[in-house]
Amino acid sequence: MNKPAFKLKKTAMDPVRHIPRYGSYLIQTLFSPILIFFAVLGNVCLGAGIYVFFTHEQGVNPHVETWFDALWWGMATVTTVGYGDIVPMTVEGKIAGIFLMLTGLILFISFSAMLVSMFFTKAEVDIAHTQTVTHAEFKAVMDELKILRQEIQSLKSST
Repeated sequence: MNKPAFKLKKTAMDPVRHIPRYGSYLIQTLFSPILIFFAVLGNVCLGAGIYVFFTHEQGVNPHVETWFDALWWGMATVTTVGYGDIVPMTVEGKIAGIFLMLTGLILFISFSAMLVSMFFTKAEVDIAHTQTVTHAEFKAVMDELKILRQEIQSLKSST
């Protein structure tokens, strides 16, 4: 058998080639104004829900004694974990729970979708810029293809 006319080098799609830049892309993406806005908005909503929950549940709900109890409940609610160890007993606490469930879901999904979209757009542009093929590389591939076709034809005719 003939040896290939060329040796394949690492391609533009090789992830190892792009890993050093991915960290900087992630940092650039995280510090984009829209993601900062959603992060701040999400934390403000969480804080408001925790405040309403604590002020209306403390003294009524035996499981809510400290701000940490309210924070624990708020984090479990907004992340949709919902352990159930602390549940609202007042109407205001239940409204705070509904508020956190809706805003947590909407803001978390929006934040995640934008983060992934923006990150992969940066990575895709990087890959596209490194994916150019020179004329010499194209010619080498076409020459190798021609040799392979000739070998296939010779195998077909010998059988």
